[in-house]
Amino acid sequence: MLAIRGIYDNGVFQLSKHIKTNKPANVIITFIDDDFFNNELIDNQNNKINLTEYSFFKSIEATSDFSGSFCDALIDERRND
Repeated sequence: MLAIRGIYDNGVFQLSKHIKTNKPANVIITFIDDDFFNNELIDNQNNKINLTEYSFFKSIEATSDFSGSFCDALIDERRND
């Protein structure tokens, strides 16, 4: 599998580099939010989180008082959206 960045503009995909293939290739295109692409996310209070400064250990610390199932919490959140 190969991942290549690119830009989608006005119905046209422009890849960041040219790829040579001998036959047609299956692709998956994912539209990434600019905030995510710039290593930032916005939480529920509109505070920015810099992903380059966030770590696995900080996530454990941030959820230390959470009791329950993350899967159930995610499902509930998606249902509410």
